[in-house]
Amino acid sequence: MSTSDLLAADTSMGAVTLLVADLDGMTAYYRDAVALTVLPSPSDTAAADTVTLGRGTTPLIILRAAPELIHASPRDAGLFHTAILFDSEAGLAASVYSVATKVPGSFTGSSDHLVSKAFYFTDPEGNGIDSAREFYVNRLGFEQTILYGDSALFVSAGGYHHHMAMNTWNSAGAGRRGRTLGLGRVDIVVPGADDLASLGERMSHHGIATRNDGQTLSFDDPWANVIRVTASSS
Repeated sequence: MSTSDLLAADTSMGAVTLLVADLDGMTAYYRDAVALTVLPSPSDTAAADTVTLGRGTTPLIILRAAPELIHASPRDAGLFHTAILFDSEAGLAASVYSVATKVPGSFTGSSDHLVSKAFYFTDPEGNGIDSAREFYVNRLGFEQTILYGDSALFVSAGGYHHHMAMNTWNSAGAGRRGRTLGLGRVDIVVPGADDLASLGERMSHHGIATRNDGQTLSFDDPWANVIRVTASSS
């Protein structure tokens, strides 16, 4: 791939939006157990049925009430897990201890990725976080960092170990998703307006329908997961 086909090295992930049945219960989990802070919601998501949580001033999780929806099947394509990055092992340990003591039985495993350590929990609504390579690498512009046969793919921008990962451990052969609880939207932040414009041109070249309001670029991946890309305001 040429440099023009890649996302900018300073690309980062924005908040993950989850559609939830019990907004109060899910807010309590991420606020009290995971120890995230309730933050002012971005202007485009500010509503009585939406809660934004994060660390410091950075939004990480946006919860949007959708009690009319049903749970997705474990075989559907969707969210496998959402990753929350901590600045230190002490911060990670404090959060792990909080979840383990306040929500016992939700721990599902741990792993040492050499570049990072991870502990996995399932929230109260079951959100834990290969045509995927064609879309996310060849079209969207991430670089492949790790590939495990035809079962898992890790991608990133700028040499980071991974910004996103996809696997087929539960959902091999899954088609497009219906509207269900769980993953609502994935946000990606590119450094500037030129990067956003270049991505829009690249997606158009590949025949991928986009929604562009002049500030954000949105489109669906092959499984109907919504991807929204914005330019950094810094």
